[in-house]
This record gives sequence, structure tokens and C-alpha cells, in this order.
Amino acid sequence: MAAALSVMVRNFFKLSKYTEQHDYYNVAEDILSHTIETAIQYPGSASELLMASRYFSEYPDEIVYLGEGAIGKEFPKYYLPTRLVYRVPSFPPKEWEVLEGRKLIGEETLYLCRGQTCSLPITELNKLAELIETKNIGI
Repeated sequence: MAAALSVMVRNFFKLSKYTEQHDYYNVAEDILSHTIETAIQYPGSASELLMASRYFSEYPDEIVYLGEGAIGKEFPKYYLPTRLVYRVPSFPPKEWEVLEGRKLIGEETLYLCRGQTCSLPITELNKLAELIETKNIGI
């Protein structure tokens, strides 16, 4: 049961960010608030739920990807335990808050954000690997 709840918590959290509708966040938070004590008491049987709670204790990394190319095929291979991925189509369906101040440079551009700070535009694979491995986004 805890595994199903953890999937729901993660999905509602992500939906709240992708759709910019706070109601989904409230649902995720409500599920977590009713189950976290049991998860803490029995961590071996609720490890996934504890991992899902990480979305609330530390803001996940955000990856904003614009365009099509090699970086788009490679970045999913990197392990980031909590992450939100925004793959932006050529014509976004609406004005996303996450796109504010970010633009496509060349054929593809990726931004890696930690906390409320984003990297400079990444247009080369080796720069992405360097940022993820050092956990330094240029601040």
C-alpha cells in the first residue's frame, strides 16, 4: 500500500508544478501528512513513501529542456533522485512560469535549476555532465 501512496504523492506533486495548479500539491501534502508517521515508524516497509517525502523537504532539481538533439537523449541517463523535467515543445501550449527568462539557443538548450537558482544555458553534453557531477550550477 505504501508503494502506491508514494507514487500518488510524487505524481500529484509533479502535476502541481507542471500544471501550476496548487490543488494537486494540497492532495499530495494531505496524503503524506496522514501516512508519514507510519513510514517513519516502519521505514523498511515504507521506504518509497519516505523517498517521496523528499519532494517536500528539499525542492527537487528542475531540468528545462528546449529543442531536439543529443542533450535531450542523454540527460535522462543522469541520476537525480528528485527531479522535475520540463520538455518544452516548439510551441508551448501556454505561458509556463518555468520558461520565464529562458530561451532556446541554437538547436537545443537545457537549464539545470537547484533551489531557486538556474545554470547558464547548456548547449553541450560535457557541460551538463560537469554540472551534475560537481553539483555546481554556477553560483
